Amino acid sequence: MWWWLRHRKATWGYGVLLVVACVPAILPFLTPGYFWNANDARHDVYFIFEYVRALRDGDWYPRWLPDMTFGLGYPLFNIYAPFAVQVGVGLYLLGWSFTQAVEGVFILSVFFSALAMYGFLRGVVGEGAAFTGAVAYVYAPYHLLDLYQRAAMAESVALVWMPLVLWGVRACVERPSAIRAAGLGLAYAGLMVTSNLVAVLVTPVALGYGVVLLLNRRRRMWQRLLTAGLGAAMGMGLSAWFWLPALLEFRYVNQTQWYGGYYDYRQHFVYFFQLFSPHWGSGISVPGPDDVISYQVGLVPYFLALAGGSALLRRGSRWRVTGIYMSGVALTALFLTTAASAEVWATVPGVAFAQFPWRYLMVVILAVATLVAIGVADVTNGQGRWLHRVAPLVGAVLLILGSASYLHVEVVTPLPEQGPPGLPALMRFQASEDEMTGVTVFAKAVPRWTGLAELLARGQDVRTRVDYTYVPEDGSLIVKTLRYRSSEEVVWVEAKRPGLRLVFNLQMYPGWTAYIYDETGTQLRQVLPWTALEITDPYGQVTVPLPEGRSVVVVRFEDTPPRRAGRYIAYVSLAALVLSVLLEGVRRGRRSLRGRDRSSVREWGT
Repeated sequence: MWWWLRHRKATWGYGVLLVVACVPAILPFLTPGYFWNANDARHDVYFIFEYVRALRDGDWYPRWLPDMTFGLGYPLFNIYAPFAVQVGVGLYLLGWSFTQAVEGVFILSVFFSALAMYGFLRGVVGEGAAFTGAVAYVYAPYHLLDLYQRAAMAESVALVWMPLVLWGVRACVERPSAIRAAGLGLAYAGLMVTSNLVAVLVTPVALGYGVVLLLNRRRRMWQRLLTAGLGAAMGMGLSAWFWLPALLEFRYVNQTQWYGGYYDYRQHFVYFFQLFSPHWGSGISVPGPDDVISYQVGLVPYFLALAGGSALLRRGSRWRVTGIYMSGVALTALFLTTAASAEVWATVPGVAFAQFPWRYLMVVILAVATLVAIGVADVTNGQGRWLHRVAPLVGAVLLILGSASYLHVEVVTPLPEQGPPGLPALMRFQASEDEMTGVTVFAKAVPRWTGLAELLARGQDVRTRVDYTYVPEDGSLIVKTLRYRSSEEVVWVEAKRPGLRLVFNLQMYPGWTAYIYDETGTQLRQVLPWTALEITDPYGQVTVPLPEGRSVVVVRFEDTPPRRAGRYIAYVSLAALVLSVLLEGVRRGRRSLRGRDRSSVREWGT
């Protein structure tokens, strides 16, 4: 018992020390103001803003954001993982402003990514070295770039899940049980619903790690393999409500806006010298070697990781398997950031899903932080208690000092196209930067402005998506909106001649459905799924053919078969996870009782 308490004391002590070590990284977010000029800082604010607008309309999970693309809407959260935004929404509902909510997400991501990395490394190298590795993970320049310059909210939160997934894989292989499979499932599901893009990058790393560990533990291999496979299956099942429709319905959006033009990976390879350059600036990625932002891994992490690499030459090292594997991961990921890997990007499925080659630096810092921890563990291995305690602290201080000059954000007063958050600023932002103007495949052109955007930019309260420019001026069509929500509109119409149509400022996309009732709105006459609706060019607007006479038209964004299937799979997976954990708890309880009974018998016999 005393050993257990002493062990836990060391674990919690380093955990508290790690939280303190993270404070310099979150201080830039505590300064007054907001970093409006960071790459995605405005996107983060308006994603939360739009989510909240839909939530207030009763849409608990808004796959459709109504005010993107100048009011024509866009199915962003049907194809873009929502968890980081949902955390921000939660902070906003607790009373934080929109900008404070974004900063709060980044602050939480710093603390939890550090603790997650510490938890993963602790089982490999022990508490002290794990502490240093976690500090290396937080203060890696690319991590700070994500926080301060790119303002990549989803990617920053994904850095929390990455080590948790590896931790889950190792736990399933080393000590297989249903509870550990459930832990892996939750971690992998969390990564998937935070950033499906990062999940594609990390999945091969986690899979390879599991294979390497299995090959090193061949006893009961099938049990270990089954446990890890069950955990991965649980993760896929729990997140199926998101990834299944995202996978099957991504083809209905204009993919060149995601992977073409500026997002063509060929323009964003990292030059070799950039991996070592201490240069730090603000801006965006540009073609060629003249990027103003940094793609370095960090000189201090490099040197400490090299120390970890030297430890791998000794065969008796207990962390040798993890270290060798992570060295290979780091080298492979670094290779994928450079133009030398262009053929791989062009031919290997899934690699180009990263969009930008430098995004593989996420994997690099995960591997390098592990090697840093191994280096510290090797230095302290077999040494006295003094060095065992001091070396991790010295390493952490060096890592923080090495990145100290990068610990700042550029706080600015918002320009009219930036803020304060609201519909007028959102419209101006879309017009000035051509951002948040995604279109579906049904649109023949990307809008540059719309009449609806003009009204919203003026601050008018627009409570309809009916496009009145298509309503005949001869009075043959009378339209009156009865109710409007982000994903639904109810309209009373009177069509005085046949062949009339009602055009909505809504982009066509799977899920839009029109219901036509009688004039009282009680008797359903016709249901028009999205495949039966008409489209108005050039923006692919939802168009409902009207019957002659009076009727009530309901246009609603509904679930499709992939969305319903994903939701049911998630329900079944959640039930399976809970059941497996309960059964494991019962099994452990019975084992504990049997142990107590044997102990009582021995005591009575004595």
